Amino acid sequence: MAYLMSAKEICERALRKAGPYSINDTAADPEHLRESLFWLDTIMAHLSGQTTIWWLVQQIIQVPLTAGDGSYDLLDTMGASAPTDGFLFPLYARLYDGTDNRSAVDIVTRDKIDSVVDPTTTGRPNMIHIDRDTPNPTMLVYPVLSTGLTGYKIELTVQTFSPTVAPAGVTGRAGQGNMATGLRQTWQLWAITRLAASIADGPVCRRPQTDIKSWHAIADKLEAQLLAFDNRQHESTPPITEYPDDGIS
Repeated sequence: MAYLMSAKEICERALRKAGPYSINDTAADPEHLRESLFWLDTIMAHLSGQTTIWWLVQQIIQVPLTAGDGSYDLLDTMGASAPTDGFLFPLYARLYDGTDNRSAVDIVTRDKIDSVVDPTTTGRPNMIHIDRDTPNPTMLVYPVLSTGLTGYKIELTVQTFSPTVAPAGVTGRAGQGNMATGLRQTWQLWAITRLAASIADGPVCRRPQTDIKSWHAIADKLEAQLLAFDNRQHESTPPITEYPDDGIS
C-alpha cells in the first residue's frame, strides 16, 4: 500500500520541489511550512468545490421531520450528528418512513419549490430544496408532512468540505501540519505538484514562470487523469462497446 502523507509531509515535498527546502536541511523553515499549509488548504477546498469527489462523499445525514413544518435549519436540526466538516452540497435524498421503507425525493432548485401554489399542502414529501446562501443551510420540504405521520426522516447523501489543514492556534503553529489531509494516496503527487506551483509564484519563493507553468500543466494532467478514473465509481458491469462496422451485412 502506498505511503499516506500528512499535510506537513506534502508541504515539505512541495517546498523541496520549489527550492527553499534543500535535501541537506534538517527541517523546513517554519514560516515556509506555515504558509504552504494555508495554500494546501485552499487548493483542497477548490478541488472539493469544483466537482463531485467520491472520497469526500462520506456522510449520510438524517433530518427528522415534524408534521406541518416545511423549513429546517439543517445544522441545528442535526445537532451533534452534523458532519464535522460541514457539507458542500447534497447528492441524493430519500424519504424514510420509520419502517425501513425508503422512497426517492427530488432535490430541486429554489424557483421550482417557490412555484408551488400552496406551500402548506400536506402529505408525504416528494421534493426538497437546500438553501446554501446562509452559513446554516436550510432545507425546504414539499409537501409538508401530514399530521399523524410519525418517525419520518429525510436521508441526505452529501459531499463534505475537505478537512482543514490550515495552521491552527493563536500563533498558527499548533500541531503544525500534523493532521490527515483526507486525500487518497493517488492524489498526493497532484497535491505536491499543484502546491509547488502555487507557493513558488510568490508566497514562499519566486521561480521562473516557465517552471510555474510547467508544474501547473503537469498538475492539470494529473488531475484530469484522476477525475477520469480514480474519481469514478466502479462496478462489475461489463462495458458497452459499439459493434464494429466492417461492411459485412
